Formats: sequence, structure tokens, C-alpha cells
Amino acid sequence: DGGSSKISDRRGGVEEGLEEGKYRWNDYGVDIHYLVKKATQSPGSTVGSRSPVLFLPGFGVGSFQFTSIMQEMGDDRDIFSFDWLGQGKSWPSDSTGLQFSSDLWVQQAATFIENVVREPVFLAGNSLGGYLGALLAARHPHLVKGVALYNATPFWAFRPSEVKAGEAGEQSQKSLLSRLFSSVWD
Repeated sequence: DGGSSKISDRRGGVEEGLEEGKYRWNDYGVDIHYLVKKATQSPGSTVGSRSPVLFLPGFGVGSFQFTSIMQEMGDDRDIFSFDWLGQGKSWPSDSTGLQFSSDLWVQQAATFIENVVREPVFLAGNSLGGYLGALLAARHPHLVKGVALYNATPFWAFRPSEVKAGEAGEQSQKSLLSRLFSSVWD
């Protein structure tokens, strides 16, 4: 977990209650920028008594997309958002040789939850973040307590690159969907 500091809004003021930080993703030697609103004590509540929320931004949009909603949410849970690698303030050096893909970004989110948040989260994904959140929940259910998808990229329209159109692709999609929604449908 890297250091953190208060962030400034576009007008030069401090965003109330939010801090920004950098997490060193050692698998690739890159710094991942993130925002966090830490739980605070309020009358009648227990700090951190509720599971954290992780907001996943859409393509080409950084974690700043969620500053307003993070500020409006209650103070009884930690709230996080980060920039996908190659977007926002999480740009690798030219020498990394990384290939950006949904697999890489899902791995980034799982590693972030394990090393920064350190407990299962509720995911809220917008656009590409919704698609990646669905993949994360299906591949790493131990890290995800629930998923909210809004304006999500239609994940049912994607096939793994090695699967051709036809029955094999349909089976793969059904398998992903059944794993993702099995707790809801059962």
C-alpha cells in the first residue's frame, strides 16, 4: 500500500473526506492510482462495520469519475476506486511491454482487493468497469460480496479470443453467466 494524500478538485480546493494513493503492483512494477474514503466514527455507528465498496470506472475514465458519489456515501464503510492500468493516473513506463486486456484488468482488480482493501467488496461498475466487474465476480467469487452494474458493456456479447462462433462460444457464455448469477438464481 503506497502513501496517500488529500486530493484537490478542479477549483484547487480539497475534496472533503477523500484521499488519493498509489499502490505498487509488483507483478508488473507499475504504480496504480486510487482514491479512498475511509470509514469514520459517527453517532450510533461502528467504524468499518459494513463491507467496503469498490467503484470500477469505464474505459478512458479515471477514478475521479466517482468523487461526488464517494463523498455522498455514508461514513460506515471504506469506499475505493482506482484507475485501470493505462488510464487516468495509472500509466506504465514505455518499457513494461504490457498488453492491455480484460484479463490484465481483472487481475489488477483482484490484486488491488487482496493487497489494498484486504477484504471482500461490493463492486459497482460503470461501462467497461461493469463488464470487468462481472468477470471478476465470476473468476474470483471469494473477493466479491455483490455486484451492481450500470451502463455496463454487454458482457454476454463477448467471447474469449480462442473460442469461435457457434456452440462452444455459447457454452462458454452460459458457463460465465451461470457462475456469476448462481447465488441469485439458486
